[in-house]
Amino acid sequence: MPQIHIDMPTHLNYLAIAVCGGVNFLMGGVWYSALFGKAWLKATRVNPDALNRSGVGARYATAFAGGLVVALCLAYLLKLTHAGTTTEALRTAWTAWFGFTVVATLGDYTFLSRGATLFAINHGLSLVNVTVNALILSGWR
Repeated sequence: MPQIHIDMPTHLNYLAIAVCGGVNFLMGGVWYSALFGKAWLKATRVNPDALNRSGVGARYATAFAGGLVVALCLAYLLKLTHAGTTTEALRTAWTAWFGFTVVATLGDYTFLSRGATLFAINHGLSLVNVTVNALILSGWR
C-alpha cells in the first residue's frame, strides 16, 4: 500500500487565533443577548425563568473554548488550502461554514422542527464569526 505524505503547516499565528477566539466569544454574548436574545428565547421555546443558573462559569468556559477551536481549525484550513489573500480566506471560510455547519445541521433543525428563526439566528452567528475570523487571520500576517 502506498504511503501518504501530508506536509503539515509548521506555523500558525496563535496570537491571531486567540484574538479570534475572544471575538467569537464576545460576539456570541452580544448576539444572544442584545441582538437576538428575545427572538432566540422565543424560537427555542425556553422559559427564561426556568433556566438553570448554576454552572454558568463552565458554560462560558465551554463557549470560549469552542470559539478558540473554530479559530484554530479555520487558521489551519487556511494554511492547508494556501488561502493567501483575503478573498481566498473568505471563500474558504464560507465554503467550510456552508458545507460543515449549515448543511451538516440542516437535518437536525428539520427533523426536530426547530424552525427557520432558530436556524437563522444560530447559523447567522457562525457566519459572522467565520467571516470576521477569516478577515483577522488573512490580514494578520
